[in-house]
Amino acid sequence: MFTCNNAHCLAGFHSVEACDIHSAVHMKKKRVCSRCSAVFSHRFALQRHMVIHQTRPQHPYEKCMKVYFRVQDLKEHVSMVHAGKQFACAQCEYIGRSARALKQHGLVHDPPKLSCTKCSARFHWRSQLAAHTCE
Repeated sequence: MFTCNNAHCLAGFHSVEACDIHSAVHMKKKRVCSRCSAVFSHRFALQRHMVIHQTRPQHPYEKCMKVYFRVQDLKEHVSMVHAGKQFACAQCEYIGRSARALKQHGLVHDPPKLSCTKCSARFHWRSQLAAHTCE
């Protein structure tokens, strides 16, 4: 499960791409796909997305007949859905389905390292700090 980086948003998503698309609603600078109007918060996310418009999916997984554009997406699918791998947090009972999910979860145990210069708000991600407005 991937969560929105905005400190005031509780949205959760099943893929990084879906989370990136959503996260753009909180950003001042948005990157829009010229082919399908998908919105991204980061240039690299838009570049990663553009692969689906430039090529055909070439990485099939025969067990479920899914086909992926990137090898990394196929590996992530197999790990999360078919391999039954679980990633356990050493500090609580959380069990994630990917290393990325576990790493993101780990932030709940660490104090935020970024802080607003105008108020006492603190954040884990630069994107949260950038989207923050003092209230």
